[in-house]
Amino acid sequence: MSLIKKSLNTLKEDGLISFFVKVNRRLRAFYLNIVISRPDKSNWKEVKNKYKGQTVYLIGNGPSLNETPLYLLKGEKIMVFNRFNLMLERLHWSPTFYSVTDDIVLEDMINEAGKMAQKSNMAFFPDISFRGNVLFKKFDHIYSNMYWLEQIPKLGFSTNLPQVNCGGTVIYEGFQILKHLGFSKIVFVGVDMNYQIHKSADSISLNKTEIQSKNDDDPNHFDPRYFGKGRKYHQPEKRVIDNIFNSLKYLSEIMDEMDIQIVNAGINSKVDYFPKSNLIDELQISEKEIEKRFKKLLDDFNAGAIQSFELLDEDSFSLDSLPKKFKSTKQTGIKLIKKLAGQYIPLGPFQDSYYFVKN
Repeated sequence: MSLIKKSLNTLKEDGLISFFVKVNRRLRAFYLNIVISRPDKSNWKEVKNKYKGQTVYLIGNGPSLNETPLYLLKGEKIMVFNRFNLMLERLHWSPTFYSVTDDIVLEDMINEAGKMAQKSNMAFFPDISFRGNVLFKKFDHIYSNMYWLEQIPKLGFSTNLPQVNCGGTVIYEGFQILKHLGFSKIVFVGVDMNYQIHKSADSISLNKTEIQSKNDDDPNHFDPRYFGKGRKYHQPEKRVIDNIFNSLKYLSEIMDEMDIQIVNAGINSKVDYFPKSNLIDELQISEKEIEKRFKKLLDDFNAGAIQSFELLDEDSFSLDSLPKKFKSTKQTGIKLIKKLAGQYIPLGPFQDSYYFVKN
């Protein structure tokens, strides 16, 4: 969508005041980029093509992650975003790369982002957002593995990092980062794009898409706490989603030119612009190896053997009387994740089952 069309859309959807607020933010960002002494970015040159020719797994945060055996990715190069730290509660690996690029989200979870940077090999954040929010000064500590981005709010795909084109979603900037690092193939999962309006949220600015949730009932991510009670983010309005689809479509049209292969191995994803695959085929692993890796997951959580889990009677059970360890079907397990978040650690899925350990 062109800048003129975006401006007209803002006038139509949010009114004149919101339009001027957006213009003021862009002007503020332009001014701050000139007058503020920004962090050193020489480290970007050092990592260009560092992973040349390799494959990386980019993980979105959609609900389909609860159907995805992410434990199989241990040992792979992995990029994650935003509040993926909630998923790490049930995994036995740490990400290679981590990023948050939305200024509202980053400011809201600045301490979490700092901790995730420590857990990752490399972390990527905007120093000053395109909305004029100075972000690098809000971290309590700047780590040597932090790389600062310069956001360009227009359609495009930058090969001149640290400059990145915004695409309405952090993963779009993630694709540009991974290209700079030299990866020849990106396999993504969890980019569902099956968004619902988050009804239990209030607007927090004149821009109606900027909201704050009232309950732990996020319908759009793998954990109801993701954008749960008190969390600030952007409402997935149609125009927001259309912008993301437009960016991903553009990327699909230029990826051959960019000399990069991008594959969608997600479950129930509405993103149809890239070749479809599945995680098992991409990893090229056998059923025997899958079982071995799941048992290793149980070992790393000191969960015991598979046989030690009590089978849940799915026709008659009470949430108040669940055993410390139990097993359910995958379908029931996915439902229980929403109800037991923070209370139990869900491990799986494995052989159409989920395994739960009391936290």
